[in-house]
Amino acid sequence: MSGEKSGSQLSKFKNLKQIGKGGFGVVYSAERENGEKVAIKKLDNRAIPSRVKEEIRTMQELNHRSIVKLYEVFVENGETYLVMELCEGGSLSSYVRENGPLNDKTAVQILRQLISAVTHIHRGNKLHRDLSAGNVFIKDVTKSKITVKLGDFGLATSIGRGETACTIVGTPGFIAPQVYRQNYDQSADVYSLGGVLYTMLTAKSPPSTGSPNTWEIRNPKAADLVEKMMHANVKERIPLREIVMTDYMKENTDDEAAKLYSREHSRDSRQRSREPIRSRDALSQDRKPLTRYPEKRQAHLILYCLLKTQELETDSGIVLKA
Repeated sequence: MSGEKSGSQLSKFKNLKQIGKGGFGVVYSAERENGEKVAIKKLDNRAIPSRVKEEIRTMQELNHRSIVKLYEVFVENGETYLVMELCEGGSLSSYVRENGPLNDKTAVQILRQLISAVTHIHRGNKLHRDLSAGNVFIKDVTKSKITVKLGDFGLATSIGRGETACTIVGTPGFIAPQVYRQNYDQSADVYSLGGVLYTMLTAKSPPSTGSPNTWEIRNPKAADLVEKMMHANVKERIPLREIVMTDYMKENTDDEAAKLYSREHSRDSRQRSREPIRSRDALSQDRKPLTRYPEKRQAHLILYCLLKTQELETDSGIVLKA
């Protein structure tokens, strides 16, 4: 991004360095004039306009301590730039690949943060649809805690109460069976979250087909929770709100963490009760049957799904799929 005009929006940032590249954009690390480090995601002109709008709208609406923050958006020379919070620890998938499986207390600690984030997303009548270890970013690591942020909302969509989505999207291994049947709701995110737990405990991604091999998980209670979260039958899958009440979660959570989750849960509930229900007109068209899309549109969506299947990891805490 050299040679930018002095009066451009990009001129406000210094020390720009490319840290990731994928099929639909490039990510840079940079510094604001005040020295604050940020990530700048430059969206490729080939990106599907509706996806870009949904990603921006979703990140603007979400405000949660465990979700990557979007600071600003600007368009320059026909290209869209997203200025976001920088997580320098890399992705969770990279972390476990380099350090091996996490112990139970650390895995539960991270899972609690993600449950809180996903609960916040669902209360906003949204689906993330691409929950994977590659989209969870390490913000900070100390002796007592790993702080994570959930990111990459490029496939997020709005959904009304009692409605279902139908577009086949996500990261293989983390995609719930009902997504392939083109009839799914927020329980699909629970399945994907189970895949994240599986990855933390085995340092492996769930298999693209079939059920995960939970025999690789040493703690039987942890294996049982993974099976409940990744149950193929939606009716048998554990609801998001019940995960924290399982023995595995309780036995590996300290009192302070439990109190923090309780406070966040209560605050989100109060905030949600004051929010108006979104009208059907405001909901994403992704819920329409895929067969109703024009042939060209269907091909575009299928291509997008294929391009999403290859992860390009970076050291920045940002992951693009190519």
